[in-house]
Amino acid sequence: MRLLCGTTALLALGVGCTDATLFLNGDDIEAAEPVDPGLCGFEDADLAGFGHPGAIEFTPEEGGKVRIVEEGSDFSALVGEDELWFHGRNALLLRSNDLGDVLSVGVITTVPFVPRGLVFVVDQLSEVGAEGISLELRVLDGDTDDVLEEHEVPVHTGGYVPELDSGHSEIEGFPEITHFDGSPGQFVRETFDLGRYRREERSIRVQLRQHTIVQDNGFFTLLDNLCDGLPADPADGV
Repeated sequence: MRLLCGTTALLALGVGCTDATLFLNGDDIEAAEPVDPGLCGFEDADLAGFGHPGAIEFTPEEGGKVRIVEEGSDFSALVGEDELWFHGRNALLLRSNDLGDVLSVGVITTVPFVPRGLVFVVDQLSEVGAEGISLELRVLDGDTDDVLEEHEVPVHTGGYVPELDSGHSEIEGFPEITHFDGSPGQFVRETFDLGRYRREERSIRVQLRQHTIVQDNGFFTLLDNLCDGLPADPADGV
């Protein structure tokens, strides 16, 4: 059975703050009309909506990895990601470099857009939780790239627990990751308030930044439905 995303609705408040958050009322989210600004999912296997038309991967100047990956593929030194269910065929991989260098950051930034939806959607499934991953969302000015807001994004595994490969030693600080007893996971949804910029009809860019905080362990985050407004129901193929 295909696992669909859970919903955790997060309204990020203030300019430049990293910890002021308030949960949105679920009715408010449901009332937001779905829009399709050309961002959203990755079924076209093309990063055009993020400034790299025709590409499925690139290396940001911060040295991390950004790549569209296909459901059922192998993209981690740990075991189990090939059995994860995506919303569709593809999702976006964000992580530090192959060496797991904590100073390398995976960065993805949308092309400039004026919000048409009430919220920006982020569907996420991370390999481990906040004890191993830093995930951040920034709102940039669409013309100058000045940082207007920056917020820590809660790191969600959606219940996923990977396993160690046969030749892989245990990872200190992660006793739940063993050579057996892994578990599947599901994407978890965060929604960020863009109402201010919609009212101002202001051009912005949304940027997501991810890196490991455990040296030599480049834990991944999968992203999907990076949308200006709620995407269509996953059952509709988005």
